[in-house]
Amino acid sequence: MESSSKVLIVDDEDSNVDMLSRRLSRCGYNVVSASNGEQALRMLEESPVDLVLLDQMMPGMTGTEVLRKIRASKSAQRLPVIMVTAVSDSSAIALALDLGANDYVTKPLDFQIALARIRTQLAMGREEDKVRKNEERHVLAARGSGEGLWDWDLTSNTVFCTRELHSLVGLAAREQAYHPRSCVARVHPGDRRAFALAFTSTDDPADESASQFRLRHESGRYRWYSLRGVTLRNADGVPIRRVGSITDVTARLTIDTLTGLANKRVLEEEIETAILRRARVPSGRFCVLLFDIDHFKHLKPSLTQAGCQLLLIRFAERVQKVLSEFGSSELENPGNPPIFARLAEDEFAILVDPLRHVSQAELLADLLTREMRPSFSIEEREIFCSISLGLVIGRPDHKSAEDVLRDANTATSAAELRGAGKWVLFEESMSKLRDQRLQLDIDLRTAVKREEFEVFYQSRVHLDTGAICGFEALVRWNHPTRGQVSPLEFIPIAEESGIIHDIGLWVLERACEQTQLWRKQYNLAEDFEVSVNLSPQQCKEPNLVSSVTEILQRTGLPASSLNLELTESLLMEDIDQAKAVLHALKRLGIGLKIDDFGTGYSCLKYLCQFPFDSLKIDRSFTKELDQDSVEIEEIVRTIVQMAGNLKMEVVAEGVENAAHVSRLRELGCKYGQGFLFSRPVNAAAAERMLGPKRGQEKHRIGGPTIEALHSPREEPV
Repeated sequence: MESSSKVLIVDDEDSNVDMLSRRLSRCGYNVVSASNGEQALRMLEESPVDLVLLDQMMPGMTGTEVLRKIRASKSAQRLPVIMVTAVSDSSAIALALDLGANDYVTKPLDFQIALARIRTQLAMGREEDKVRKNEERHVLAARGSGEGLWDWDLTSNTVFCTRELHSLVGLAAREQAYHPRSCVARVHPGDRRAFALAFTSTDDPADESASQFRLRHESGRYRWYSLRGVTLRNADGVPIRRVGSITDVTARLTIDTLTGLANKRVLEEEIETAILRRARVPSGRFCVLLFDIDHFKHLKPSLTQAGCQLLLIRFAERVQKVLSEFGSSELENPGNPPIFARLAEDEFAILVDPLRHVSQAELLADLLTREMRPSFSIEEREIFCSISLGLVIGRPDHKSAEDVLRDANTATSAAELRGAGKWVLFEESMSKLRDQRLQLDIDLRTAVKREEFEVFYQSRVHLDTGAICGFEALVRWNHPTRGQVSPLEFIPIAEESGIIHDIGLWVLERACEQTQLWRKQYNLAEDFEVSVNLSPQQCKEPNLVSSVTEILQRTGLPASSLNLELTESLLMEDIDQAKAVLHALKRLGIGLKIDDFGTGYSCLKYLCQFPFDSLKIDRSFTKELDQDSVEIEEIVRTIVQMAGNLKMEVVAEGVENAAHVSRLRELGCKYGQGFLFSRPVNAAAAERMLGPKRGQEKHRIGGPTIEALHSPREEPV
């Protein structure tokens, strides 16, 4: 029994010893402690213990040295040793296991996991001792080598189960015989076939079988167990007995080894439990928050494998800190904390059950998206990791964890459409959008070949003279059945599928081709240019510079007439790679522009490291300029002054009225773009803005003025 087990804690930090001693004592263990390795070895010589919990990092003699000395006289079977080490110290963990450590736990210590591993090691020791004392079952128990033993007499068709096996499933400790059918009753329906095959198998030539399955614990929850069995035959080779073990492997199968979080299997089981609970108590609520790191697949190549792992660990730790602070003040039942799980490489989820009110879930979503914005220091670099988060509230029509996670994933996709760092609450109408998104993914793969894309153009205007100085090229998709599809809807899908590279190059070539044609047909100023956006995925393409070079050569457009626009958050994903690519493009003579400036989380100290010619003030600032916002005006003024000091031009996005133009002029901004001048239009409409062709009518160089574009009574195009 646990109360007879003596545990020695070896740790130089009094707070750790005190916490573990108190909690283990409450579980019935006899706890002693040592503050250093020398004291621990003396105590082991003076009085035996059943298990050692040994800290890796201690002054003087390290945990590894202590372990080496313990193993010189006591085997892993005689004295289990569990190492306590840092989660990222994989080399120290491997060394400890090579030296004979039975197991390890990581800091910060999860007591439930530590307790489960302590119980596992002690239980294994008890079983081995029992095997040594029980000559009749010595060979068979050694081959089964598990915690709870079972012995199936095939002649009488009865299964004998040990006291330990009963304890494993939460039953009163006793030895009892059963009919084989009753052994299957507690097994999860989805695992019964595999369990039955492993339990009854006598056909294997090696006479051994193994299986993992879920079995309902007496607490009502399913836990994971491992079954191993062996067959004993008579002199004629006829099976007469099946003997084996059942081991609780819940901790091993349900913990993410990198972060120490629960894994997807745990989350799904907890959601299933929440659904069942809601069915019993209809007024009960739960929610799931599903989120991933924005642009992680583009960020990953810029880090080493160790750097990626460290980033994910630090990310998980920050989320846990948010949950801890949130739980102490917001949870209906702080004793039942949220389940935080890692589902895939950079995909995480949180289950809150019970949920007091929807506003509670919305507050948590706000906290998470906000608190993830500050940078992470990884490999001497500042890494920025915003998240896109989908929130779903449990509903009566949620019949399984798959239903809940499907809706959460749909909400996450909707959040990604709104841009990095956003969250969205799932609504019923999104189910239709999910189906549409799937169909769009299919349709996108043939859209380029079918020439369903079209380039639209939005004018850039000189605010003082009203002359059109250039266009921004924007892709539009003319779907054969849905009509024009918004880029906000199909661009994220194209990025996920990888087809964005083909679309991006197609847009670039068409825009260059069209601009060069206009240069020949119209009296355009020498500095008239076309701007094309680069997606994050395009910037990761190793042949980007050569592809751009070939397009300029094929179309004949001078490099100086092309501007490439990139968002500042994209640059921060991999600063070194971005610098190399941008300098290579700059050497071609291409203009470079920062798009949506002021909305990312980049540090200004990096701005001068990139060869930019201009930046675009995000529309979120421009739209406030007619609202007498002193703060916004100062921000815009500062951006304009900073750009001037760096010899960069400034373009204001989102110019929609004359008041915007007036304030931007006063603040020193020379160029504007927005609905006041023109919405994005197709090439034919853009041509009408350029006026008569060469030789037909003399007109203003560089395009018409604002007044020529709109009469006083007209709305913007």
